[in-house]
Amino acid sequence: IGKPKPKWRLSEEFAGEGQPAALFGEQALEHPKLRVTNPMEHSQIEDMADMTEIWQHVFRDRLETSPEDQALLMTEPPFNPRPVREKMGEALFETLGVPHLQLAVASLLALYGEGRTSGLVVDVG
Repeated sequence: IGKPKPKWRLSEEFAGEGQPAALFGEQALEHPKLRVTNPMEHSQIEDMADMTEIWQHVFRDRLETSPEDQALLMTEPPFNPRPVREKMGEALFETLGVPHLQLAVASLLALYGEGRTSGLVVDVG
């Protein structure tokens, strides 16, 4: 996620109407006047506000749908701490208005995808 550096925050380039408050992905990397950050570190969400902005961008600009109309299945890393899980749920329910949420570990979903409830999943990477 790329946001204007403090000295550029009030510049006309970023103050115009219809101008996004942040840029995402390649757009953020290409712009020299942005401070680019990653809200995740080692598969853990470190900045929930930035992560919420990314989720809003995905629903609004990429999927072109409203999160209030969609149930959401989201993967999480194994042994994800409960406070992080609760913050994710809070952000998704209260900020985005997601009506239903299921958090699951990717390896478990891989088993379910194969029609199994037990098995061995090797996750490399």
